[in-house]
Amino acid sequence: MSIREETIHQRFSGWLGRYSPPRYLAGKDEAMQAEANDMLRTILRYAPGDGYEGWLEDMLGRLAEGMTTRTWPAPGELAKACKAASAARQSRQHADGGGDEQAVNMLAQWFAKFGDEMPGMGAASRTAALIGRGVFENEREARFKGFTLGPDQERRAHEQPMGRDEREHHERVMEKLTAIRREREQAIEGGSPHQNSPGSEDWRAA
Repeated sequence: MSIREETIHQRFSGWLGRYSPPRYLAGKDEAMQAEANDMLRTILRYAPGDGYEGWLEDMLGRLAEGMTTRTWPAPGELAKACKAASAARQSRQHADGGGDEQAVNMLAQWFAKFGDEMPGMGAASRTAALIGRGVFENEREARFKGFTLGPDQERRAHEQPMGRDEREHHERVMEKLTAIRREREQAIEGGSPHQNSPGSEDWRAA
């Protein structure tokens, strides 16, 4: 499961838990799970590849506003909310000339060339878009590369394992610290004219 799919799955599952399954699914765990999976597939079909977190929040807000009961949404209600969120997103992009999309492209190009975030262009939503594109594996890798994260992204990054680059960097740092510690220990054990008095055996041996 990709980061995009996992993020959408977790957020939608939490949202769905606030509502009750339809009566015809009562006591039918397999059918209930199949229904939830169908809804998730519908969402994944409409969700954009980048900027999906903002799209999902907009879609769920529209879906909740259009529901008249506290039971799970009908397939038509879900599809309608997904289409409305997608249309609103396209309208915003058209209104600003696709500005944020262009900004994400610029960030991706800058990173490919220089390996860090383009100065003055950082934004949590743009970092999410880069993760959605596969530029970064997850939030932790984006943070290691110096990209801007929001509070929720920071929490996810804290729980994620180190990527290869961060792990190799950590190992190099630890090797340097170990070498420095050994040098200091050897200096203390071996001594020097500046560290020992003229009467000490260490000084005479030197």
